[in-house]
Amino acid sequence: RVAPLVVLSGLAVVVGAGFPSQDVWRFDVATGEPLWQTPKGAIPALVYSTAAVAGSRIVIGMNGGRFQSFDLATGLPSWKLDASGPVYLSSPLVVGGSVYAFPGDPGVNVYGADAATGAPLAGFPVAIPDLAPVAGTTPFDQGPAVSSPMAVGGVIIVQVRRQDMMPAGRTYTVFMRESV
Repeated sequence: RVAPLVVLSGLAVVVGAGFPSQDVWRFDVATGEPLWQTPKGAIPALVYSTAAVAGSRIVIGMNGGRFQSFDLATGLPSWKLDASGPVYLSSPLVVGGSVYAFPGDPGVNVYGADAATGAPLAGFPVAIPDLAPVAGTTPFDQGPAVSSPMAVGGVIIVQVRRQDMMPAGRTYTVFMRESV
């Protein structure tokens, strides 16, 4: 399940509805009445993050690494950022006029985009290096487990859990390590 996003300035709640709907809804907080629902087909995969407000838009992540922007007033789709990775409940971060996303792709990339246009920020994506690689292992599953990015004092911070496995006969030894 994905947590709703409360948009205080508009007194509304934005909720990503998962399987089988694959859409996003905006509800009036006072009445519970729907204000809009994304158009059919606007969301190509399961919604897999909480939305973030970026000016007059929301940005939400979904399976397959897509982060999609929608008009906050109408729910109509705007720009999209197609990365890769399962998103793992990693919600986008909005700082000023920029959006940062950490979808959990095999390259462990942090993506940055202009919040208004979706254009990639200079220097992004940024690959997070493996600080403690385990020799002789292979990645376990599709990619690392990741957190939602956060910002402190102008620095973007992410948490990564790398999961590798080493064959041991008919079983595997799994190595898990985390870094920030």
